[in-house]
Amino acid sequence: MIVNAGEVRRPDAVARLDGHQPLRGLWREYEGVRLMPTFHPAYLLRNPADKKLVWADLKQVMKLFGKEPPARAEG
Repeated sequence: MIVNAGEVRRPDAVARLDGHQPLRGLWREYEGVRLMPTFHPAYLLRNPADKKLVWADLKQVMKLFGKEPPARAEG
């Protein structure tokens, strides 16, 4: 399983929705390996509101491994 954070240089690895944003959050397959595309960390520094989207992607990855996401901390 691969979590891809950012653009993929191979066009057959991850299709693009509109030429700008990868199909993040949707499981893909690349050479027989499951791939979860998500945003690059530098993008998140410029767009912090999208961190919730990456968290949703990572929760899907954790689910694949049979893990529960940690409880949200109070405070």
